[in-house]
Amino acid sequence: MFEYVFVGIYGLEVAMKLLFYRRDYFHSGWNVYDITILAAMLGLSIADGVLAHDNRSVRVVLLFVRVLKLAILFKKVRMLQNIFQIFVLALPSIINLALLLLVVMYVLAVIGIFLFAGTKLQEALDVHANFQNLWTAFLTIFRVATFDGWNDVMHDAMRERTQYFHCVDYPSYSDTQANGGEAVGCGVQYAPIYFVLVILLLPFVFLNIFVAIAVENVIKLTKLSDSVLSDQRLNDFLTAWKKHDPEVPLSFSIIYST
Repeated sequence: MFEYVFVGIYGLEVAMKLLFYRRDYFHSGWNVYDITILAAMLGLSIADGVLAHDNRSVRVVLLFVRVLKLAILFKKVRMLQNIFQIFVLALPSIINLALLLLVVMYVLAVIGIFLFAGTKLQEALDVHANFQNLWTAFLTIFRVATFDGWNDVMHDAMRERTQYFHCVDYPSYSDTQANGGEAVGCGVQYAPIYFVLVILLLPFVFLNIFVAIAVENVIKLTKLSDSVLSDQRLNDFLTAWKKHDPEVPLSFSIIYST
């Protein structure tokens, strides 16, 4: 019931804007966004009623589409506009940084497989965090980069043979087969060098680069805002000028989009 009330209120808002603006309604990208969200909500509401009233997948998508309505706040709140503009300006650099991060993580995962693939599984270095295949090694690198028990994984990866921990220093294929296909090797003494390198590269170096990109784009946006007449001042001018010229457009967003 709540979904239909929400769609009705949203539809009434769009209908009133269409009645007032008419053709000029579609000159604003935010208005096109509104009517697209409304069409998606209508379609999903109908699908929810036709397929099954308790269809969870349709309800999840419908909830997500309703949340997208909150994006209109970017138009209303100046601070959110600045954050969105900074994100748009920084997006190419962020994509390049993300691709570089994936390459570095891939290289680190391959090195980890080379060093620790034969290390015996223990408490922290277990079936969920190990270097026995590329995918699990990639996830282990990500876990280490988030500081989630990374020192425990490091200690397991460097553990040597003792009377409480039985392992083989240089395991062969036959040793692994004799253990049912599970790794039986001891740890590597210089494992701390590898894990410290991961910590230095991923959380510290890449995080600082990301912050530098954000700061650079904040400075760029500040210079751009200082050098260009703002939308709000232009809209104020158009409102005042409309008293003398009734044919002037209703807002700067309309004349800017045309």
